[in-house]
Amino acid sequence: GQQPKELKHSLYMNEKVFFDLSGGDRDGYIAFRDALADEIADAGLMIKDYAVDSYHLAAKQAYGLFGGLIFMGVFLGVVFLAVTVLIIYFKQISEGYEDRERFVILKKVGMDDSLVRRTISAQVKWVFFLPLLAALVHTVFSTIMTVTMLKSFGMMNPSITISCAAITFAIFAVVYIIVYRLTARTYYGIVNK
Repeated sequence: GQQPKELKHSLYMNEKVFFDLSGGDRDGYIAFRDALADEIADAGLMIKDYAVDSYHLAAKQAYGLFGGLIFMGVFLGVVFLAVTVLIIYFKQISEGYEDRERFVILKKVGMDDSLVRRTISAQVKWVFFLPLLAALVHTVFSTIMTVTMLKSFGMMNPSITISCAAITFAIFAVVYIIVYRLTARTYYGIVNK
């Protein structure tokens, strides 16, 4: 027969024979699929000639495979983000200790606190936002490449990929802005001692 438009409640064999199983539960679908596969094997037919598959089994296998990949991706992303932020943070703090004497001299000459804050903010801003700009450029180009690759695999919904990339970059930017403000405040505290 013809392939149904919605395979959620169907069981199919070699994309030719379909069983409509709507009205049952997920475990019932899987039990029916297993029983059908056993009957084919008991009849002496080759399983490779009569492959039995279902939406629920395919979804369960996909969740098992991609769930682990998503966990690894999120875990490694958080680790790399933390390492990057900490390296930039401690580099700026160590520069603050080196620059303290210069700012003390500038304050004695007559530089006011607002100008010191603006100078520190501008200095720290360059160090933090240049990598953020580079990350944005990389995200845009990698998203374009990912959408192109997914289209070649037959996945034609680029809005999901673009949304995920945008959300990921937004989270990355928020964390960077928080650490930037913390670093600028700590830097000012070191210079103002």
